[in-house]
Amino acid sequence: MAAALIHGGDIYGRKPTDGADFLDYSSNVNPLGVPTSVKAAMAAAAETADRYPDPLCRGLRKAIAKSEGINENNIFCSNGAADIIYRVTAAKKPKKAIVTAPCFAEYELALKNVGCEITEYPLSADNGFVITEEISDLLVDGIDMIFICNPNNPTGKLIDKPVLDKIVKRCIQNDMLLVVDECFLGFCDDYSLRSLKSYANNSKNIVVINAFTKLYGMAGVRLGWCVCSDRKLTDAMFEAGQPWAVSSIAQAAGIAALSEKRYVAESRVMTVLERDYLTEQLKKLGVKVINSDANFIMFYSCDKRLAEKTESQGILIRDCSNFSGIGKGWYRIAV
Repeated sequence: MAAALIHGGDIYGRKPTDGADFLDYSSNVNPLGVPTSVKAAMAAAAETADRYPDPLCRGLRKAIAKSEGINENNIFCSNGAADIIYRVTAAKKPKKAIVTAPCFAEYELALKNVGCEITEYPLSADNGFVITEEISDLLVDGIDMIFICNPNNPTGKLIDKPVLDKIVKRCIQNDMLLVVDECFLGFCDDYSLRSLKSYANNSKNIVVINAFTKLYGMAGVRLGWCVCSDRKLTDAMFEAGQPWAVSSIAQAAGIAALSEKRYVAESRVMTVLERDYLTEQLKKLGVKVINSDANFIMFYSCDKRLAEKTESQGILIRDCSNFSGIGKGWYRIAV
């Protein structure tokens, strides 16, 4: 199989020159690793792995609802956030949609899968790749869907609340679907204040995507969820893929992770301290750093072969040149 791999975290096809493991800065996953309670829950769940998992994820949805303060009937769980991106796009079947550039590649790939016409809203290095209120000017009649990522990947920038409020208002007014990817928002102390989960809990025009991948260090488990109050849409999302999308082991892992309040608090403190340190040291090296609100940092180097050189030293970083809207020289590293 020779499929092109476009994301970070591909440690499997590489061999460090000194025989040691890579230091993987290309994947933005919590370096504290999988919480101990989650490992124990997965091991215990393996005892009943001969049974089919609950296709409706009832126990997991109840646990998410309690943790997030939302209606469990408005929660949909699946095989990672990427799976939800493809399912919501397949269910909605938009004719015209908007994405920012640069942003997570799967939005555009999912939209192309359904033959959607895509308009890119270009972000500029001149203002630090910030999404401004000008994006709302694109939200006119005829647009069916818009994807935004908050904080954005790969830039790490949060969207100012007044800008986000304007996007929400315009989407509701023009009856278009706003899909907000908040997979990195959990690293922010003001997560609950910035999240649009309460909007999605009450408006059929908003879907908020989240996952256990990044904050809980569970990338290999493949577990994502979203808030969507449009029952017709979630039914179509369920039918857009196979019914047993979340294994019983993943469901048990998710329930256990939601009890890890201290782990989350420690992760947030660690992220800020180490991100500030990395940012300061990178600036001392003379590279252009985009100040980040997430658990990763994007920077520019005049060395267009930097990723190749660091790999030769056993360190993987993310070459961002395949993100739409930015060229060679931009890189992303995880905290």
